[in-house]
Amino acid sequence: MSTVGLYVDGPNIERGLYEAKENLILQNIGKILQEYAQAQGEIKEALVFIDENTQWRDEITKINYERNGFKFIESKAFKYFNAGGGYAYGKSLTDPTMYCFLIDRLHDEDCPDLLIIVTGDKDITIPLEYIKNHEKDALVIGESNTMSGYLVSKCNELGYRCHSLQLLSHLSDLQDLVIENPIRPEVNKNEGGKRPKNKVRPNQLNPNNVAYWRSRGFSERPEDWEERLKQEKVNQ
Repeated sequence: MSTVGLYVDGPNIERGLYEAKENLILQNIGKILQEYAQAQGEIKEALVFIDENTQWRDEITKINYERNGFKFIESKAFKYFNAGGGYAYGKSLTDPTMYCFLIDRLHDEDCPDLLIIVTGDKDITIPLEYIKNHEKDALVIGESNTMSGYLVSKCNELGYRCHSLQLLSHLSDLQDLVIENPIRPEVNKNEGGKRPKNKVRPNQLNPNNVAYWRSRGFSERPEDWEERLKQEKVNQ
């Protein structure tokens, strides 16, 4: 039987499911991923990568991971002095920690035969190249609304499967939840593998939503977003 490693980009998946209002999946993510991985082979390890400032949007998510055998790998987060006169957490080492772990794991004799990577971040394409060079199999799972078009294209190029969690959202019986229907290359026929620029989602029009600020080049909603919003209106 093939061995399986399950590696979750915790903040990426949690944020994606939360913003897509996929509460059923968000609260049962550990169970869903574990059952899917078991169908692929014997689970050798199941890890969730987070940072020291992780604040769960739904505490049930963390509990569900723990109940289904996941272990957490915590990385450092960077502090910065904000406009309010105090320190706040900014970017963390979660992504590089996860990527370095995957690349290091390839050199272990007991490296799993299949690496299931749960993220929608395009940066994972670099480890995917290494996985391919080491002749291991990989499978990527992400939340469809926040999954990188480039990541999907790269999976297709490397011959790796790429699935969407959001396809599960309309199933009511958790016992029957399975991850089906890989994302097809044709969904990325627009320029550069990116989503069409003229397709604006409602959350990209809401300044309280992080998607609004990502559409303006930010990775998260900035601390001074209210001031920036006022300035935008002035400039208009």
